[in-house]
Amino acid sequence: MEEGLGATLIEEFERPDFLARVVPMTGESELKQVLHRIDGLVIELKGVLRATFSANLIFGVRISAGSMEIRLDPNVLSTKLDVPRADIFEEGLVFEKPFQLRKRGVETKMVRGNPAGAHT
Repeated sequence: MEEGLGATLIEEFERPDFLARVVPMTGESELKQVLHRIDGLVIELKGVLRATFSANLIFGVRISAGSMEIRLDPNVLSTKLDVPRADIFEEGLVFEKPFQLRKRGVETKMVRGNPAGAHT
């Protein structure tokens, strides 16, 4: 599951609208610095300690039938992006992703996104 959460965070951080949803930027220099820090987060998430690193960024996960709502920790993100905590839009830190659990014997696998042929 941790692997799936890490991949989901990478996907979210790489969305073109992520920064605008989370932190209001006014200056071009400031924008470039924060974008560079987001790139650093993605590199860390792709690294060896992906599960530990992604767990530190996540404040909570709510799972319901076929979807999960992920809430990022505003304090950790503020520190990682070097942005004042007051400047972070908490609404932008919550996102919902479709998923399903597949079981085979005692093994359970989380499959991100809509399964092939499924309708939403």
